[in-house]
Amino acid sequence: MKFSGIFITRAAEILLIGLSLFMALLILLKPDAIGPVHYDFGGNADGFGKQSSLFFIPLTGLVLYLLLKWAKSYKNYFNFLVAITPENRERQEKLAFRLIDVYCILSLLLFDLIGLNILLSFGSSFNSAGLFIGLLFMIIYLVPLLVYIRRARKIK
Repeated sequence: MKFSGIFITRAAEILLIGLSLFMALLILLKPDAIGPVHYDFGGNADGFGKQSSLFFIPLTGLVLYLLLKWAKSYKNYFNFLVAITPENRERQEKLAFRLIDVYCILSLLLFDLIGLNILLSFGSSFNSAGLFIGLLFMIIYLVPLLVYIRRARKIK
């Protein structure tokens, strides 16, 4: 059975939005718990606050997701890497839309990962993976862009 890209995208969106809602529920259950809310590059906590302040992490990911989805409706304003012609318009738009869809999913995933990482450190000796998540953040956003550039410049 072959799954379409739309099915996989929708399934990922449902799972990741569900994870955001689950995190929000965890935060609301213990809003007064005190713990680390910010980390330095070494992964050491350098800011502390109430767990309820973490609600903005999944919210930020969700807002970014919605803004990216909204941006797809303005394809006439996209900056493409190649000159758009009637022959390549459909392919270039499809590549750009796919990149935006990937960034939508990655935004939800990474902000959820950051929030879960911080939530796990509340009331435990869990050591944050701050540096790892920071590097992962940069790599995960860079790789799809490089793939897009390669595919957009390929002549078909």
